[in-house]
Amino acid sequence: MLLERTYANNRILVTAGAGFIGSHLCKRLLAEGTDMICVDSYFTGSRRNITNLASNALFEATRQDVAFPLHLEVNAIFNLACPASPIHYRRGPVQTTKTSIHRAMIHKPLPQDGPRQRQPDLSKAKTQLTCSPKSRSTTA
Repeated sequence: MLLERTYANNRILVTAGAGFIGSHLCKRLLAEGTDMICVDSYFTGSRRNITNLASNALFEATRQDVAFPLHLEVNAIFNLACPASPIHYRRGPVQTTKTSIHRAMIHKPLPQDGPRQRQPDLSKAKTQLTCSPKSRSTTA
């Protein structure tokens, strides 16, 4: 088996799925019976790489730049989006940077947030607003 685990019966997102590596990954996932979404802006990828997959009912292709928000419900993401050639860096340096930065921010899980974790300094609120938060009991 090419992949370490099986993704059959899962919904998978492959960014840059119309690129050389992405299109081969899409083919492999479809062979396993994976319901999948291929997202590509076609900045460096080509529709020709995925035309033979379009007839598969489990395959869905979407043209979108991953530098912009994309809201999908999936079980896993293979994020391959980023031009990997100096030719493309020169052709679109801003686009390359946006793709690299924005995709990382979108796909990283957000940390859990809570006052106990942050331990905020509430002294300013107490003096300027003349109030203080109620303390919560830690016992159940």
